[in-house]
Amino acid sequence: DLADPRFPVIVGRIETFGEANFVAVEDGYAFVTTTTLPGGMLQIIDVSDPTAPAFIAAQATQSDANGVVVNGDMVLVADAFAGIQVVDISDPVSPAIVGGVVTWGDARGVAAAPAGVSRRASRPHSSQTVRPTRAYSKRR
Repeated sequence: DLADPRFPVIVGRIETFGEANFVAVEDGYAFVTTTTLPGGMLQIIDVSDPTAPAFIAAQATQSDANGVVVNGDMVLVADAFAGIQVVDISDPVSPAIVGGVVTWGDARGVAAAPAGVSRRASRPHSSQTVRPTRAYSKRR
């Protein structure tokens, strides 16, 4: 509760599978990237009632899931050595990796912009912008 921002109060809590790295909140859902062994995971949590967050679904990733951003019905996950993973969340109960982009070096952060997707590498001051047309698709 941020009624008084100087004194925030925890009103709800939920355990994640693995160590939580980043979170993005959109439309009553929290999208949490975690580190699990092996690889990582995107976890979807219903936070429409902040006093009772509820686990909805998870999607395993190939590497260490780091940065996360929601872009419409897609979630972009910075997935370390696996680059950027694109996860379809049009049905939050059944998330699915639908594509991705291999990046130079480990992808540690991601941001969505109209012209493409930007990822931040593990090296300082290193970034790469990719266009959706370069994404590979796992659907056949």
